[in-house]
Amino acid sequence: VDDDPALLEACRLYLEDTGEYAVDTSLSATEALIRLQQKSYDVIIADYEMPDMNALQFLSIFRRCDPFTPFIVFTGRGREEVVIQALEGGADYYLQKGEDPKTQFEALRDRIAGAVARRKSENAHVRKDRLLAAIAECTRILLMEKEVNQAIQQVLDIIGPATNQDRIYIFQAHTDPKTHELLVSQRFEWTNKGVDSQLDNPDLQNMPFQIVAPYSYDLLHRGKMVSGLVKNHPESEREILAAQGIISILLVPIIVDRKFWGFIGFDNCRTEYEWNKGEKETLLTLANSIGSAIARASVEDDLRKTNEYLENLITNASGPIIVWDPELHITRVNRACEILTGCPAHDLIGKDLSVIFHQQDQERWACLMKSAFNGERWDMVDIPVRHRDGSVKYILWNSSPIYSTAGGPLVATIALGLDITEKLRLEEEKDAAIKQIKVNFAQQAVLNDGIRNPLAVITGYAELIPEKQIREMIVQQVSQIDSMVTQLDRRWNESDSILQYLQKHHNIHMDESCPAITSPEKAPFVSAVPGLHDKGIQELILILDTLDILTYIIDLESHELIYGNQKARELYGDMVGKPCYEVLQKGQTSPCPFCTNRQLTDSKGPLRTHVWERKNPIDGRWYECHARAIPWINGRLVRLEMAVDISGRKHAEEILLHNEERYRQISSLTSYFAFSCVRYPDGMFHIDWMAGAVEPITGYTIDELKEKQCWRAIVIDEDLPVFDQYVTGLVPGQSATCELWIRHKNGDRIRISCKTRCEQSESPAGVIRLYGGCDDITQTWQVQKALTEREERYHSFSSMIRMMCDTVPDMIWAKDLEKKYLFANKALCEELLNARDPSEPIGKTDLFFAEREKREHPENPEWHTFGDICRDTDQITMDAGEPRQFDEY
Repeated sequence: VDDDPALLEACRLYLEDTGEYAVDTSLSATEALIRLQQKSYDVIIADYEMPDMNALQFLSIFRRCDPFTPFIVFTGRGREEVVIQALEGGADYYLQKGEDPKTQFEALRDRIAGAVARRKSENAHVRKDRLLAAIAECTRILLMEKEVNQAIQQVLDIIGPATNQDRIYIFQAHTDPKTHELLVSQRFEWTNKGVDSQLDNPDLQNMPFQIVAPYSYDLLHRGKMVSGLVKNHPESEREILAAQGIISILLVPIIVDRKFWGFIGFDNCRTEYEWNKGEKETLLTLANSIGSAIARASVEDDLRKTNEYLENLITNASGPIIVWDPELHITRVNRACEILTGCPAHDLIGKDLSVIFHQQDQERWACLMKSAFNGERWDMVDIPVRHRDGSVKYILWNSSPIYSTAGGPLVATIALGLDITEKLRLEEEKDAAIKQIKVNFAQQAVLNDGIRNPLAVITGYAELIPEKQIREMIVQQVSQIDSMVTQLDRRWNESDSILQYLQKHHNIHMDESCPAITSPEKAPFVSAVPGLHDKGIQELILILDTLDILTYIIDLESHELIYGNQKARELYGDMVGKPCYEVLQKGQTSPCPFCTNRQLTDSKGPLRTHVWERKNPIDGRWYECHARAIPWINGRLVRLEMAVDISGRKHAEEILLHNEERYRQISSLTSYFAFSCVRYPDGMFHIDWMAGAVEPITGYTIDELKEKQCWRAIVIDEDLPVFDQYVTGLVPGQSATCELWIRHKNGDRIRISCKTRCEQSESPAGVIRLYGGCDDITQTWQVQKALTEREERYHSFSSMIRMMCDTVPDMIWAKDLEKKYLFANKALCEELLNARDPSEPIGKTDLFFAEREKREHPENPEWHTFGDICRDTDQITMDAGEPRQFDEY
C-alpha cells in the first residue's frame, strides 16, 4: 500500500519475479481496507506517509479485525518514535527505504519470508489449540443442551470462528415419500462476515444427492470424508460448488444409529485451504458427537411420547389415581379422583392426605400410611373416601412406592383405586332379596299347611250334610281350593330348585346370618380383587394389549407363561401355556441359571419391583425389564414383567462413550485439561467431569481427583486464597483467569494457568456449575522468569556501561552497517553532533546532523563538514574489515 504508483509497480514486479508471491497493490489505505474485507493476505506492506492516513492509523484499524496477519511498515521515515509506535501498534517489522532498490527489495523479501514462516508456525499452534478448545465446548453443549436444534446451531457458531472458514453447514439425508429416492436438504448454517448465506437457497433443498454429487455421495455413504480443493473435484460437482464461491471444501459424515444421517461441511471462499490429518480427525469426532446428540434426542422424544401416553392413561383412567410425597402431601390426582371426592385438583394438591379419608378410619389409615412410607405396597386395601357432600365412597386401593433411582430414597407413592360402592350396594340389595326369599319360602310352606288343614276339616263336616246338592257344592269348592294350593306347592318347588341352582353354580349359601359370595377354585382368570367378573378381566387385558411394551405373566413355580399382551405375542408368537425359558430364550430347555424369580419374594411374601437390563436373544434389542410378584388365582404368586425397549438409548450411550474416549485421547496430547465442578447448596464442590492431560499435569488419574471431590486439594497452601477468589469464589455470570502452583503427585511444583466460568444450573435448582481449563505453564513461567532476570541484568549492565561512557571526556559511539547510530555517549552528542541527548542519534546518520548544522548556519557554507569525513572513514573501516585509526578535524 503506497501512494507512489511507480514504487508499487516496481515492488510488485520484483516480488513476483520468482513466482513465489502474488502481489496486489492499493494506492491508499482506504482502498486497502475495503479490499481486505473481501480477501485475506499472507502479508500487508504499507508506506508510512499516505494522503488519507498514515501507516500507524491504517495498522490500528486493521488490527481490530485481524490481529494475526504480518504487517510491515516500509518507508523512508527514520524517526525512532515512529519505529516504536509501529512495533507497539502490532507491526511485525519496520523497514526503511534505501538508495539501492535491489538491496531494499531483497531485504523486503527476507522480511516477508520470515514473517510468513513465523506466522504460519504460530497460527498452526493457535489454530490447533483453538480448535481443540472449541471441540471441548461443543461436546459440553451437545451433552448439556436439551433442545438438539439449538445445541447444533450453537456448535456451528463456536466451531466457525475456531476453524476460520467462511461457511459451515449441515445437510440431512431423507427419502422422497413417492419415489423413495435419497435426497439431502440443508438444515443448519453459519457464515463468516461478508459471506452470503445459502440457507434459503432452494437448490440446496430436496437435492438428489446421488445424482448431483455421486463422488461425494459414495465417500460419505461409506463413512469417509470428502476433502480438497474444488478445482480438483470431478467436473459434475465442481459446477455447483463453484457457483457458491467455494475454493476448498471438507465434508464429514454424520452417522446416527449406524446409518448415514447427513454431513457437516466446511467451505473456504477466500483461500485454497488444505486440512491436515489431525484437524480432520478432530472434526470427525465433532460429527460423531452431533450424531450422538441427534440419536439421544430421538430416544428422548420417544420417551417423551411414552410419558405423554402414560400421562394420558393416568389422566383418563376410569379409576381414581392419587400421588403423595413422603410428607403425605397430595401432589397429583386424576379426573376420576376429582369426581370421587367432589373436589377439583387445585383444592386437593398440597393438602394432607387425611382430607379425603373418612374420619372413622383415621387410625387404620395412619397405620397404612406408615407401611406405605416404609416402601410396602397396598394390595386391595379398602379405605372409604368421603365426598364433599358428606357421602362416603368405598374404594379398594393398590399402591406402589416410587424411588428416585434403584435403591434410592422414596420420593412419592402412587395409589390406584377401584370404586366398589355400587358393587356393595348391589350386594346389600341381593342379600336383602335372598332374605326375603327365605321368608317367602317359609311363609309359603306355612300357608300351604294352614290352608289344607282347614280344608280337610270342611270336607269332613260336609259329609254330614244331608242335602246332596249342597254337600257336592261344598266338596267342589274345596277341590278348587286344593288345586290352587297344589299349584302354589309346584311354584314353591320351582323356587326351591332356583335356590339350589344358585347354591350349586354361584356359591350363594343361605344361612341365618347373611349370604356370602366365594370364587370357584378353577376359574380360567380370576383377579385378586374380590368380585371382579370376566368383564373386568377383559378390560384389564384390553389395557395391557394397548401398551407398546412387552408384558407377560409367568407362574413362579412352574415357569409357565399365563398371559402375554399383543406386543409380546407379535414377537414370540403363541406363548401361553409354554415354559418361559423356551419362549423368551434361545435353545433353553430348563430354567435359566440367571432367573430372577428368587429376587421377587422372600419368606414374608412379595418384594419390591426388580429392575434390570438385558439384551433379548430373539430380536437382538436391549430392554429395561421391571418384574414384580403379585397375587393371582387362589392367592398363588405370579411374576408380572414389563420390558421397555431401550436399544436407541444404549446405542447412543455407546457412541457417546466412544466419542468421549476419542476426545480424551486427542485432548491428552495437549498441555491442558478441562473440568466441570458442581457446587451444591451446602457449599461443597464435586468434580463431575474432566478431560485432557489431567494425569500428565497433576500425576493423578481422573478417578483419584474425583475422590478428592475438588482439585483444590492439590493447590499449594500459599495459593489457596487465589483459588478461593478466582475459581470457587465466582458467582454465576462471572469468569476469571489466574495462575496457581499445584503439587504434583510425585511432589513437584507445577505452575498452571486456570480459566474458569461460573453458571447457574437450571436443574436441579440451587446448583452452581464451574467450567474451566488448566494449562501447564511451568516451562513458560521458568523461561519468562529467566528472561526477566536476564533482562534486568542486561539493563543493569547497560546502565553501568552508559554511565561509564558518559563520564569520560572521549567521544564513544557505535553504528550499524547502514552507518546509523546504535549508541552515542554524552561527549559525542555535546561536542560533535550537538544532539539534545544520547537518545536522539539512535537510528540516524552523521549526514543528518551535518545537514542540520548547515541549515542553522546558512551564512557559512563550510560550517561543520564532519559528516562527509565520517562517511568516508566509516566506509574505509567496513571495507577493511579490521580496526583503523583516523585523525579528524
